[in-house]
Amino acid sequence: MKMAGVGNGWPKSERALLCMKYFLFVFNVLSFLTAVVILTLGLWIRYDWDFKHYILELHLYQFWTGVYILIAAASIVMALSFIGCCGTITENPTILGLYGILLCVCFVLEIAGVAVLLNNGTLWSNVTWWLRDRFYELIYVSDTNAREARILRIIQEEVGCCGSYSSLDYINVHKPVPNECRDKATGNEYLDGCYIRMSRYLEERSGWIAGIALFLAVLQILGITASLTMRHTLRKLENEGKVYNPVKKSKA
Repeated sequence: MKMAGVGNGWPKSERALLCMKYFLFVFNVLSFLTAVVILTLGLWIRYDWDFKHYILELHLYQFWTGVYILIAAASIVMALSFIGCCGTITENPTILGLYGILLCVCFVLEIAGVAVLLNNGTLWSNVTWWLRDRFYELIYVSDTNAREARILRIIQEEVGCCGSYSSLDYINVHKPVPNECRDKATGNEYLDGCYIRMSRYLEERSGWIAGIALFLAVLQILGITASLTMRHTLRKLENEGKVYNPVKKSKA
């Protein structure tokens, strides 16, 4: 379907239709670029070796659940941007309606992904208390499990922490405080426990991707509104006979 030519006497509904077309073009470009950023961050978080090593050794697999959801949502948004452009160019109400519905699905996925990620990747979320118990466990088995002892030493040294809550965790179970609990430069003992430091470490990564995903979700509210409004306007103009419809003309 094609719009009539633009002129000063153009009806208000047709001028609004043109504005929505321009808006949807800009929206789809911005959505595509934002989705690329989310996808890139998600893949980096998932496959960065140092970070991946911590997740695997701590068995912190729940952190990746939110990342997977956001990666999937970003991939769908990238494909959906092309569908939105096609629907806008062709002024096809059916495509625009489908596009609006799929945007709603992506919106739900993004909100779900952000919720899961923040609940398993920020300070004082569920993951904080999970990490507290996990580090206690690592301390208890460090004498008998070499692999668990190794990841505990690595995290304490690289992240800069000691024990789960503090060095008292070692003292309370009659174990010597390891050298990894001390700053190599100053020799001072780290004051922060590993469950706090590790939660902040996760938050530094999850915060960025969650923030960008929320921006995209808010942006999509505008896209959903514009696409469905444009669809309604096209139907209205078609019923008024102001939009060229090649199917109807061929039957005339």
